[in-house]
Amino acid sequence: MTENNVISGDYALRIRERDELLRLSLKTKRALRLTFITVHGVKKNKYSDIVDNEIKAED
Repeated sequence: MTENNVISGDYALRIRERDELLRLSLKTKRALRLTFITVHGVKKNKYSDIVDNEIKAED
């Protein structure tokens, strides 16, 4: 059985904070795209919409 990666509320918050820090350090207003590279994918939940792209090992 395979387990998908689950994005929790705490993890989503950490990702958003890191996104903002990177945006500030790059001094850009351009959009940053979050791509998850995983073996089994990302489980869909209320926090998974933070992921823009997903690449699975089978792709």
